[in-house]
Amino acid sequence: RLLEVEAFEVLTQDKKNLVVEVFAVWRVQDPLRFLEAVGSAEVGEDRLGDLVVSRVAASLGRVAYAELLAMRHSHRFRRHQLLDLTIDDLDLDPFE
Repeated sequence: RLLEVEAFEVLTQDKKNLVVEVFAVWRVQDPLRFLEAVGSAEVGEDRLGDLVVSRVAASLGRVAYAELLAMRHSHRFRRHQLLDLTIDDLDLDPFE
């Protein structure tokens, strides 16, 4: 399943404002356990969306803007561990 989170604003460690659009590809490994825990796919997506926003904001808030730009290779990097958040694919389009 594809989870698309509405764009939101976060501050980097050096107080640069970023507008972030996030999407996550996810799947349920144990459908019965999933339904017992959350009740429906919609509720699960809502909870997952909140978790993704929280983790992305916390992770980006601990990194300086220049460091984020330095991490990218030709605007893209794959499978990078950004603090406590594993990013499989990230595209940064800075508007400077």
